[in-house]
Amino acid sequence: MDLTEKERAILVSLGLDARQSGAQIAETLGLSRQVVAYTLDSLEDRGVIRGYYTILNPYKLGYFYYRLFLKFDNLSLERKNQFIEYCQSHKMVSWVVQHEGEWDFCIIVWATGIFDFEIFLQEILESFGKFLLDKKISVSTQIYHLKYKFLNSKKDPSHLLVGKVEEPRELGEKDLDILGCLTKEGRIGYKQIADETSLQPALVKRHVEQLEKENVILGYQVRLDPNLLGYFHSKVFLNLEEHSGKHYDKLITYLLSCIETIYITKAVGMADLEFEVYTPNNEAFFALLNELRQNFPNIIKKIVSSVITDEHYINYLPVKK
Repeated sequence: MDLTEKERAILVSLGLDARQSGAQIAETLGLSRQVVAYTLDSLEDRGVIRGYYTILNPYKLGYFYYRLFLKFDNLSLERKNQFIEYCQSHKMVSWVVQHEGEWDFCIIVWATGIFDFEIFLQEILESFGKFLLDKKISVSTQIYHLKYKFLNSKKDPSHLLVGKVEEPRELGEKDLDILGCLTKEGRIGYKQIADETSLQPALVKRHVEQLEKENVILGYQVRLDPNLLGYFHSKVFLNLEEHSGKHYDKLITYLLSCIETIYITKAVGMADLEFEVYTPNNEAFFALLNELRQNFPNIIKKIVSSVITDEHYINYLPVKK
């Protein structure tokens, strides 16, 4: 699906700041409010925009970001749908991503520690373990959220970083109720949140502003359908020869400038560094990997990749389902 320049500009503007008003977008881009509203409605109706989500800092709330990579043995469509529904309804699951390649699924789990995660893993194994061929566990330490630079081909390194070391912040019920609304719909209005939480709009606004100030809320992202746009969504796992901080910094700086990059992840587990990209075809994807090898020949030991075929579910506060 081809996008107009106006549509591309609006989508880029929404990147990492999807909660901004139509008036703000209109002023930034020199468009009328009516044009912005009409364009957003059109992008949503056509399925280009799948929704808007709020990016929270789980570490600020006392949670760790576990990932469970799973490979099944010829899982039937019925069993696959059961597995997806099970994960979507589980109060610890934040993200359900389907892969094609070495793994079938990646499940993002919010857990307070290893024993909390072990309970979740045991539940998965009891329900679906007999269908599993392999599993791997990884814990994210830093996740970089980037703008959708592939839409305008500008090397903008700006990003939101999940994983800064900060003191945990205990949330009250009002905060949790407000965040529960925001994580389901990032552009929901204060009045609608007030209606759903039985709070006053002015109070809701103050709480949201305080949560942003304290880095509980890091930002708001628009969720796109890359398939409709004619793009492939791929995940790349890097194992490194060199592990000094300066080598990580060089790689991350390079990936931040790539127009294809949408996420970068540092983790303890399967790979030393991971990133995700949108590319228009396989040729562009392999060209990106070749360029990466050429720029870092003595740092990268191994590259493994997989295609992400669908993001079935995203919720940055699964405990409030």
